[in-house]
Amino acid sequence: MSDKEEIFNLIFIGEYVEIVTKLSQRKVQGDEDGVSDETLPLVLVGYVLDRDDEFLYMGDTPDQIVGGIKRCDISYIKIIQEQNPYDEIMDSTPDPQKGNMN
Repeated sequence: MSDKEEIFNLIFIGEYVEIVTKLSQRKVQGDEDGVSDETLPLVLVGYVLDRDDEFLYMGDTPDQIVGGIKRCDISYIKIIQEQNPYDEIMDSTPDPQKGNMN
């Protein structure tokens, strides 16, 4: 394994990431002003679980691969903070220590 591959594995394997790809999707929208046509890059979000010489394998959870993307199709990869569904609830709950329970 090369130094670059080892560094990639140490940084990204097991992490929750956003991947911007070289692949694109076309979005056509119609409204009263006419039709707009946009081409947007395909963005993937999930856990990087494994890789080989051709693919980067991803999952919705940290323990099950559900898909892969060709490494040559990746433009950008970024580690992101996974959204915990309970964070929003906890943020809106008053702090009893501050006496603000209304």
